[in-house]
Amino acid sequence: MLERIAPGCWRVGLTGVNAYVVDGGNGCVLVDTGLPRLHPAMIRGALRRIGRRVGEVTDILITHQHVDHAGGLASLATATQATVCVHALDAQEITSGLPPRRGAGRGPLTRLMARFTPDTAVGPADVHCELDGGELLAMGLAAVHTPGHTAGHTAYLWPEHGGILFAGDAACRWFGRLGHAPVAEDWDAAEAAVRRLAGLDFRVAAFGHGRVLRRDALAEFRRFAESREGPGPR
Repeated sequence: MLERIAPGCWRVGLTGVNAYVVDGGNGCVLVDTGLPRLHPAMIRGALRRIGRRVGEVTDILITHQHVDHAGGLASLATATQATVCVHALDAQEITSGLPPRRGAGRGPLTRLMARFTPDTAVGPADVHCELDGGELLAMGLAAVHTPGHTAGHTAYLWPEHGGILFAGDAACRWFGRLGHAPVAEDWDAAEAAVRRLAGLDFRVAAFGHGRVLRRDALAEFRRFAESREGPGPR
């Protein structure tokens, strides 16, 4: 599924997970790469539909090292020769190869992803830019370190069109409601990450899982942040 979010910005709906394309005119940025095998081909097809070739992707920004977000990276990095950016705390697992992730967490997301997550490790990919958070990247996207789901989880904020936040798994949107991903390495940090995002300036929020929040996204994040107290999923 290809959904236009704003001029020059598309959601690529994959199997239970999203990738995003930001078109700056002189090239494209890809945010996340989905699972290996099927998803790289789906992303290449989406690029063709918006009139772009895979070789016109100049940068790939990874929100975190889980296989449903970075599993297609090795294939797409080879095809695009793009600069790959990942937070330093998640980069090592990507460069050494991603393990399968069956059986972690709970709920409908976990059951869905278990059907498509590979049973074996995914081959390594090169990382060219290890982020700390706060960097200004291609097309003006800003890296925002949002640990919790993973230690190096990073959201990206594109300031165009009133601000578009690519939240990754710092938050998800299921059945029209904003919430946490079903798993986190550190729940206290995950709560703090939502509060940090609620302090940014954006109009639209796009997620690793679930539909884009197009209206009053910042207000929704602020309400969600204010409703949370203490660690752990609720």
